Amino acid sequence: MDIEYIIATLIKNKIFKKLKSVNENNLWHENETVYDHSIKTMKIAQKEIKGKFITNHKARELYFHFANKHIDGIKRGNIMVLIALLHDIGKALSYKEGGHVLPITTIHPDGTTTSPGHQYYGSTLIPELLAPLGFSQKLIMYVTKVVALHDTFNDGYFTSRKDWNFTLLTADVKAQAEGYYIETLFNIYCDNYYSDVSKESKETIIKLFNKPLLYVPRDYFILEKKNGK
Repeated sequence: MDIEYIIATLIKNKIFKKLKSVNENNLWHENETVYDHSIKTMKIAQKEIKGKFITNHKARELYFHFANKHIDGIKRGNIMVLIALLHDIGKALSYKEGGHVLPITTIHPDGTTTSPGHQYYGSTLIPELLAPLGFSQKLIMYVTKVVALHDTFNDGYFTSRKDWNFTLLTADVKAQAEGYYIETLFNIYCDNYYSDVSKESKETIIKLFNKPLLYVPRDYFILEKKNGK
């Protein structure tokens, strides 16, 4: 599948174009349309997916193995770039409540904005966006999951664990995001790339990507007792 064609087609999609009318203003977005932010995040992902920020040789090797694996005809790294483009698609939504129609993005009295629920509800739009482009059900579900989970590693996550050593933090990260922790870490890294308030989180994420343990697969199972004990 031609990832450049897919990206160009999605940017022209009427749902994606709705993001042009949604303006955000908060610690992470200074009077920026979600449309502009989404394209900017995608371009950052296109650059950063090359992994130059990973300097540990073993970690870099494991990262490339992860990013270059194909999933139903598309390299995982290209899917992660696609997710960077679509991660905030939920901010195009409105909702009905008590006879009123309201945008998912709320403007507060002080002029700041929030978009509660955009992660999950945005993920419900992914099948409509990707199915017409020939994506398999497996690929659609993969993108849907990561979009729904893309704020797992927000600044609050790292602030609450600021005193943890990196062995403990890496272990905890691997337990989050329903197993999609590398994809969601990469997305938030690109999402908040230029945000001053996220500077420490970004530095922590870079250190995590440089830990070979991050890429070691983890399987959960029930430990059976031996000899009936």
